[in-house]
Amino acid sequence: MTKRDRIAFACHLLPALTLLAFGVRYLTASEFMPYHAAALQREWADLLPNEQGVMLAALRGGGGGFLIGGVAILLLLLIPFRRGELWAHRAVPGLVLLCALSALFTSLTLARMTPGSPPWPLPLVMIFLAGAGFVLSPGRAR
Repeated sequence: MTKRDRIAFACHLLPALTLLAFGVRYLTASEFMPYHAAALQREWADLLPNEQGVMLAALRGGGGGFLIGGVAILLLLLIPFRRGELWAHRAVPGLVLLCALSALFTSLTLARMTPGSPPWPLPLVMIFLAGAGFVLSPGRAR
């Protein structure tokens, strides 16, 4: 890999690791995050058991999506991207962008419709990194 490819690799690796971390966090959560409590204006203990079940199911669904996205990006980075396969140099930033746009849409919707403050700047950073990685990594055919 060229120096530019290594920098592009790092630009894509950071969002992949972020997605993996959020995926694990959401999948293993036993209650919602503080910004969910602020959004609902209720504490976890104040929810009825069926409401807690709905929230945990939503968290685990989102966590599964984050984990799948992170694993897919990581696998593409470690195998075809490192080999310099042109399609992977196009697919990886596209996948990062899709994951980040989904997270941004969800976060901004929550922020707009509730008093919660989800971490919406994080997907913006991921979008920037996807663009930087795309620009830095023209790839090379083999």
